[in-house]
Amino acid sequence: MKKFCFIIIALFLTVATLLISTHDFSGKNIVDTLQVNPTKITKIVLKVPSESDYHHTTDKTKIETLINYLDQVHYKRMQDAESSSMPMKASIIYLYEEDKVDFIVPYQKGVMISQKVFKVENGIIENTFIKQFYDSLDEE
Repeated sequence: MKKFCFIIIALFLTVATLLISTHDFSGKNIVDTLQVNPTKITKIVLKVPSESDYHHTTDKTKIETLINYLDQVHYKRMQDAESSSMPMKASIIYLYEEDKVDFIVPYQKGVMISQKVFKVENGIIENTFIKQFYDSLDEE
């Protein structure tokens, strides 16, 4: 009976250790969530819900400005059941790295990046910043 209890406790501790080690308790930076390399992005295309046109830039300074802004907060991956609170209308940002394309759909306290939904931690993504950034870009 003691061996059985010992085996159950050892099994429980092993499973608990595996669950804790594979769960991400800390938020990620924008770099850790993207499928493109932020330092190699060559073009950004942006659409905001209040406008009908897409705007774009290949200006490295503007690309860095956006990436730096998005990197000011942390992103924590949400489970599928938690992600049902996405708005019906949101901005979309396409990031181009040579032949790769990634996208971001920011909505203040949440964001979809590469078809994965994240909770924004340590701040929010301001719609006013996204709109001002959009207005600073060229029409496509």
